[in-house]
Amino acid sequence: MENLKFYFSANKDLQINIQDRIDGMNNLEDIKDYAKGNESLELFQWELFTNLLVEPIDLSDETVAWIINDKEALETLVTSGDVDNSKWKEALDILATIIRQDANAKRGWKLNLAVATALTFSSEVTSMAYGTPIDGIARYHNYVKWAENGELFDPFYIMSAWEMR
Repeated sequence: MENLKFYFSANKDLQINIQDRIDGMNNLEDIKDYAKGNESLELFQWELFTNLLVEPIDLSDETVAWIINDKEALETLVTSGDVDNSKWKEALDILATIIRQDANAKRGWKLNLAVATALTFSSEVTSMAYGTPIDGIARYHNYVKWAENGELFDPFYIMSAWEMR
């Protein structure tokens, strides 16, 4: 129940804060500038909390807290496409697991790959050949190994999370 209270409180506070800031803006360019600034972290937090609906998240988890409070990570997560069946909590959990296993997944192409993996594998993905589930986290580690061994084409390293999906 505490997580539910947090969700409604945080979401309401963020909505009010964002609306107050936008109400004072006179044109679309001002709103775009706001979205580019550090304040846009609030927009991404609001988007994630809205997508999570009322699913509880463990805010005492350092990795989850880092994702929610890091502008680059959160922006990448909420702007890289939708997830099947609104499984945002699963996506957040997969992303947190990957970051716990690979601290370098917090930036750059590894962050993009981690987010792409989390969003894609938030719903079960099955092998077309065998019909068995594919382990998304193992798939992430395979791509990292291939990338670090230089086995992937150069464009891979500059692709967005959306493109990696």
